[in-house]
Amino acid sequence: MQHWAIHFIFRIAIICVIFFVFLAIFSGDGSSDAMGNGLESAFSLVVAFTIILIGAVVFLGREYVRLSREKAYAKAACNIVIIISLLLVPIIVLSIG
Repeated sequence: MQHWAIHFIFRIAIICVIFFVFLAIFSGDGSSDAMGNGLESAFSLVVAFTIILIGAVVFLGREYVRLSREKAYAKAACNIVIIISLLLVPIIVLSIG
């Protein structure tokens, strides 16, 4: 991957796919009432996003260090943008609610 845009799109696609896989894993069978399904869905969203957030910060942070040492500053900046955008989501959600 030579170009930073491909690096960026590839990382975002991987994060989205892993998020939906975790969401499918943590969502229930739907055998409860409507309120229970809603609470279970909200809980599975929070758990899936938390796992993605922690994993992405660790993986992209380590990759940022490696890319900085290789002097691939554009790709390293993409990792920082992704980390910042992932960290802003809980802040925005908490400020709205």
